[in-house]
Amino acid sequence: MTFPMEMHIVNYAPPLDETEIPHYLIIGVLFKMGKKNAFIQEVLDSIPAHEHETTYIKHDSVHLKDLFMENINREFNNFYYYKGSLTTPPYTESVNWFVLKHIIEASPEQIAKINRIEGNNARHIQQRHNRIVE
Repeated sequence: MTFPMEMHIVNYAPPLDETEIPHYLIIGVLFKMGKKNAFIQEVLDSIPAHEHETTYIKHDSVHLKDLFMENINREFNNFYYYKGSLTTPPYTESVNWFVLKHIIEASPEQIAKINRIEGNNARHIQQRHNRIVE
């Protein structure tokens, strides 16, 4: 199933030495059309007005807790987990994916604005290659 928007919260652990690879923990959040989302609005309000322009985000102006307007325990205790790769080059395969089962709402206007900025950058569906989704 395809959703109109998806967000990845990327956490990075650098390699301890040059023989190791970096490791990632990514939380995937799926969005459906619905009510206005406070977190998405905070992000949109912080984006520069013009391309190649820089905006400095004020401390305490974007709150990840606002993404989860409902019960955060329900959302973080219900997820799909699998080992996979980054969705963009270099497609590093040392990623632990946690995709929330609860679909978050954002307004059609918010989703349209993000899509205008980002474009259609979804990676095509990949083979499971014997990976287990829990």
